[in-house]
Amino acid sequence: MFKKYKPFFKAGAINAFAYKAAILTWFIITIVEVACTVFLWYAVFNNSSEAVINGFTFNQIIVYFVETNIVSFVCFGGETLWLISNEIKEGKIANELIKPISLRGRMLMTTLGIVGMHMLIIGLPLITISLVVFYAIGFLTFTSIGALLFSIFSFAILVTLSIILFDAVDYFFGVCCFYTTSAWGINLTKNVIVSFLGGAALPVSFFKFGDVDLSVVINYLPFAGMVQNPVLALTTTYSSPVQYLHVVHTIGLAIVWIIIIEVINHLFFNHAIKKVTVQGG
Repeated sequence: MFKKYKPFFKAGAINAFAYKAAILTWFIITIVEVACTVFLWYAVFNNSSEAVINGFTFNQIIVYFVETNIVSFVCFGGETLWLISNEIKEGKIANELIKPISLRGRMLMTTLGIVGMHMLIIGLPLITISLVVFYAIGFLTFTSIGALLFSIFSFAILVTLSIILFDAVDYFFGVCCFYTTSAWGINLTKNVIVSFLGGAALPVSFFKFGDVDLSVVINYLPFAGMVQNPVLALTTTYSSPVQYLHVVHTIGLAIVWIIIIEVINHLFFNHAIKKVTVQGG
């Protein structure tokens, strides 16, 4: 099965750095975003009478956003939505639909190739360097070597599930292009939803409005598994069995959501191909 899709994985890995200027630009933007975030939260905590805001100290919020920006930069590098949109516009989608391979499988393997290279070349070095710095300056601590290894192992699992989850959602919005023939607005909508509900813009624990705590609901949506959960698994100081069980819970929740979204994608795609409009041929 994998052998049939292996060429798409290789193609994604090769094309990951085809546009080096674009990668460099996004990397610079990410660094600027991190710097702005640090100054913003410094101002927030400096003008607040509380040392802990919604469960985060200043040190914890800085670590959270630095790691979140790195994870988002690396894991959200797939191009599934744009590939589907371009194939519709160029008239290639009709040929793709009659090939003896799954469009979903091809898109997923291409994304894994792209993101795999991003993680290997950019993600792992940045995450390693940032964690070493945070541990050195006391922003992060660990209770034991076993706890540290558990956080790394759980992060590896959750970030892999995060990539698959994001690509599944990206595919869903890509299939929407069968109806709109335009990806720009759809992509913006997707990015806002994922950033807002996934914990990239704000930690989910901040979604409290008086006595109404929306974070309880949002934590059970698939989006938290794309950004927040992998980062928290990596940066949590494990000191109780409850924390370990929570990680197992988030892994199980991510797997369940992948299954649900893939089923929805299958049904949605079967309906969408009946409405396909080829612009290029």
